[in-house]
Amino acid sequence: MKILHLDLKPAGEDYIELRFFVDNPNQYKSRSLPLAEIADLVKKAEEGYHTYLPEDYVTTGQKLYHWLDGSDRFLQGLIDKYWRETNQILSYLN
Repeated sequence: MKILHLDLKPAGEDYIELRFFVDNPNQYKSRSLPLAEIADLVKKAEEGYHTYLPEDYVTTGQKLYHWLDGSDRFLQGLIDKYWRETNQILSYLN
């Protein structure tokens, strides 16, 4: 089974570099993400994320996923690609 690895690294004060790879961490691809798009989430985290209600965690997770995914839905495309490959392998084995 393939595992999609994600790694976030600071890239200056205004951006985060999202690095992703499947098999070899030395063969990663990356994209730059603006922190301004999730400024409200960063502010909440700095104020004390542990004080939120559980439903806030779901909303926060969804916002972070959509931020990582981007308007081009690249992350969902990677997930779909490897999901299909895994299912094809599992179907073949059954």
